[in-house]
Amino acid sequence: MDRRVAMLRTSAALIVLDQLGKLMARGALVGLDTLAVIPGVLHLTAVENTGSLFGSLPGQNLLLTLLSVGVSGALCWLILSGRAPEDRLGRVAMVLLLAGAMGNLVDRLLRGAVFDFIDFQIWPVFNFADAMLSTGVGALLLRELRTLRGPRAPSGSRSS
Repeated sequence: MDRRVAMLRTSAALIVLDQLGKLMARGALVGLDTLAVIPGVLHLTAVENTGSLFGSLPGQNLLLTLLSVGVSGALCWLILSGRAPEDRLGRVAMVLLLAGAMGNLVDRLLRGAVFDFIDFQIWPVFNFADAMLSTGVGALLLRELRTLRGPRAPSGSRSS
């Protein structure tokens, strides 16, 4: 299968998983503010986020919607034009970034806010799309660090 198609299909599947997770969490939280899954560790907590990561830029839904459209469009263009990275880590990063941006974009377009629900009690409430965005950025940073470090010596060789 063409890598471009595989990347887009994987992104689409992750967007569906994000939306299903949000739908299930909304259903579980009907009439509740929070639900302890593992008391003191993992809770489901409904938060309508009109801002960005960790609630920054509150009320900036239009700006963040336009940013999401731009980022998603650029990533789709890179993938479809064959300009996506050749290495696996770069491709994984792009898939995660596209799926995360699109998952939250769906919320912004349909509901006017992003639905966050994963609550570890010691960290701001987030969702699966947020996790994909953070992991995608982390993968890009790791990829750049590897590039800056240069090629590794073959295993079994010793430096003097």
